[in-house]
Amino acid sequence: MNLHSTSKSYKKSEASSRWPVVGILGGMGPLAGVDFAEKLVSECAKVNNVKCDQEYVPFILLSLPQVPDRGAAIQRRDAEDPYEAMAAGIKCLVEAGAELIAIPCNTAHHWYGRLSQVASRPILHIVDSAIDAMETMSTVQRVGVIATPATLKLGLYQDRLKKRGYISVVPTDAEVEKHVGQAIVLAKQSRALDAAPMMLEACEALKQRGAEILILGCTELPLIFKHFEKVFPLPVVDSNRALAQACLSFQPETSSSAKPNVPTESGRLNGMAHR
Repeated sequence: MNLHSTSKSYKKSEASSRWPVVGILGGMGPLAGVDFAEKLVSECAKVNNVKCDQEYVPFILLSLPQVPDRGAAIQRRDAEDPYEAMAAGIKCLVEAGAELIAIPCNTAHHWYGRLSQVASRPILHIVDSAIDAMETMSTVQRVGVIATPATLKLGLYQDRLKKRGYISVVPTDAEVEKHVGQAIVLAKQSRALDAAPMMLEACEALKQRGAEILILGCTELPLIFKHFEKVFPLPVVDSNRALAQACLSFQPETSSSAKPNVPTESGRLNGMAHR
């Protein structure tokens, strides 16, 4: 099915012609994909001052929770590789009419290079989008990063922040084990409220170690953070919202968040066999 060829009534209005059709590779996890779609709509309303349905950005959400676990594939050699499932999902989105791809899962961007090489449409990079958003919010030096154990191990944020001149403040191994990992698991079980106390403790620990701003580098984390955002004093970057903003500001020739010619995997794990 193709959005353009199958819908006789589909025609971009003059007001909405500025937006590409965004293909969302979701399901990693399911609530994170839905959260991204909601933020894409709400951010579009702000940017475009929309007055009617036809002025919103068009998007296709493909929720594929059956994609093999990204963290397990990074941390265990015997785990199933999610690459083929993600590549097939992107192909499905393109065939349905997507003109720009967004993947609301930070850990999945370990495969960003390989996916970009096989995709026929640009893929925005969620980490670059988050750092771009951070730079519009505040002038800081020490950046706190909360993310999945795998994302932290890969250094997805630490490496990119260092290249831009920032110092990363990340959870200790003990904090990851005691608070962050468990909180993300609870969020994936639709128990974000139960996860809030342990996530607040992890965020407070980064603040105490000098973080001046916090990046929520896992797309489940905004679901948790909303339960204590009123009591947390630091500015916070929501990677899902940042990715939505990047979709709305995307320019094919100038975007820093869509770079198809990049190394195939994170340099942190060069010795790992890629299945």
